[in-house]
Amino acid sequence: MAVRELAEILCARDGDGEASELRAALHHAVTLDEQRVRLVAARHGLAQGDSDRVIGLVAAQSHLDDERDRAYRALDHIASSRVDGLQAVHGDLLRLIAEGRQATR
Repeated sequence: MAVRELAEILCARDGDGEASELRAALHHAVTLDEQRVRLVAARHGLAQGDSDRVIGLVAAQSHLDDERDRAYRALDHIASSRVDGLQAVHGDLLRLIAEGRQATR
């Protein structure tokens, strides 16, 4: 969940235009998390005798887990790119300050 927390922090700090891709990826990952919670709850709520339904829900959960893993990898990639960009800006500002020039960012 560290990726999700990082993405939430970055979304809160970015302007609307800069974070739209990150917000969309975060929303997708969170939606998949919520769907998985509902699916697991439904599966646990079934009676033991309803084995066909349980098997179907287990298969659906497996597929959803794969989708969620892909969504979090995509979110991690986008968040890492934003962090790299912020670190570059930070480095530029430190260099300008060290040179005694006015930082304009």
